[in-house]
This record gives sequence, C-alpha cells and structure tokens, in this order.
Amino acid sequence: MFLGTEKRIVFFDLETTGLDVENDRIVEIAVIRYAPMEKSVRWASLVNPGIPIPAAATALHRITDVSVASAPPFAQLAPALWRGFSGADVGGFNVRTYDIPLIEAEFRRCGLKSPFDGARIVDVLDVYRRMYDHTLAGAVKAYLRRSHDGAHSAVEDIESTVEVLNAQVLEDGIPQTVAEMDAWLMEGRENYVDPGGKLVRDEAGTIVVNFGKYKGTPLNDVDPGFLRWMLDNAFSPVVKNAVRGALGGGET
Repeated sequence: MFLGTEKRIVFFDLETTGLDVENDRIVEIAVIRYAPMEKSVRWASLVNPGIPIPAAATALHRITDVSVASAPPFAQLAPALWRGFSGADVGGFNVRTYDIPLIEAEFRRCGLKSPFDGARIVDVLDVYRRMYDHTLAGAVKAYLRRSHDGAHSAVEDIESTVEVLNAQVLEDGIPQTVAEMDAWLMEGRENYVDPGGKLVRDEAGTIVVNFGKYKGTPLNDVDPGFLRWMLDNAFSPVVKNAVRGALGGGET
C-alpha cells in the first residue's frame, strides 16, 4: 500500500441485506489489514444474517439464502472482528456513512461497543468526491480535462453533458447503445415502482416500502399516519399516487 501509516489500518467492505444501516444485516465481510513492518493480511467470510435476503439485494451481490445457510452468524465472528478493528485506523469505500454505521449496529446487537472510537477514517469515496465533485462541472473536469465555464447555461450544460457521455463510453468501456445503456443502468432496479426506489414490488407483485422503519412492509399495511407524512413531504408523484391508493383514494 502506498499510503503511509504508523499503526494498523483495516480496510473492509460489506455485502448486506439492504441499505438501512440500523436494521439490515451483513451477508459477507472482507478485510485487508496493513501494519508497519508486517505483511498484509486478507480475510473474508460469508455471514448468515438470520433473516431472508431480499431478491433486490441478491440481484446486486448474487448471495442467496442458500449461500449463507451454513455460514457463521455475525455474533460468532464479532469477538475476533472487534479485536481486529479495536485500536486500528479504518478504510474503505463509503465506509463513513454506510459500512461503519451498519457494522456498529451489528456489534451493538452482540452487546459490544463500537471499536472505531478514536479511529482515523480513510474513505475512498470521500477522496474521490474531494478530487471530482459530483456536478456537471466535476464531470467535465474529470473526462474532458477542461473547466466548465458555461455552467448553468442550458445550452452549454447539455452540450457538455453529451461530450461527457461520449468520453465515458470511450474511456470506461460502458455499453455503447441506448438499449444496452438503459438495461445496464436499470440492473437491480427492475422492481422499482418509482425512479428513486422508495417503493418496490416484491416477488408477488405487491408494492412494498423500501426505506425507513417500514422497509419491507406492504404499502397497504403501513400506519396511515406514516402514509400521510409521505404525502406531506418531498416524494415523487408516483410514490404519492401509490400512497393515496393505499389510503383509499381519499387523500389529496
């Protein structure tokens, strides 16, 4: 590793049952540990989450209920993982807002405090965002190697957008036809009811909430008070129309 360190740093990545850092569970963990004057150590394991793995999650990481049937539960791995993380710095991709909070929740369920107190965090996504901001101007800089002087002029913006797409196709090896591009971008989103995936259809075709405390709950079974909260907040028209249907069509 090129990054200098004076103590252990543990890079890790999780595959999970979903994106809810408080309630979703780990199905796979991989770790690479670096320490001064030592060889790197690599370790990985499937994890039995103790709950069914949603089809949408399996579509992304290809891990099924059968895959983890004989894998150890997190509680069995927790003591050794806690010792490995404790006192070390930590790194990964999007670990600050996703992997760390999610594994901390797993540790709490095992009666263990966070092993990351005082750890310095090297989040590669943060590095990327620092280098290339997620705006059209950032994309122009990254792919076209120039500044986007006409930012927020509609003509300049759309012309630069097309240039960036052409550069992405050439440099990144992504699909080169509209049909292939659409299919590629929709991978894992086939069951979305709305573009943001706030609502999805389960295998039976039932509309299910895909976020928050009601994640996995059929829309028709959600507390009406929560549904009315959704109507009053910034959800898409598609979501709000589905919510009105669950409320019996009486809401506006």
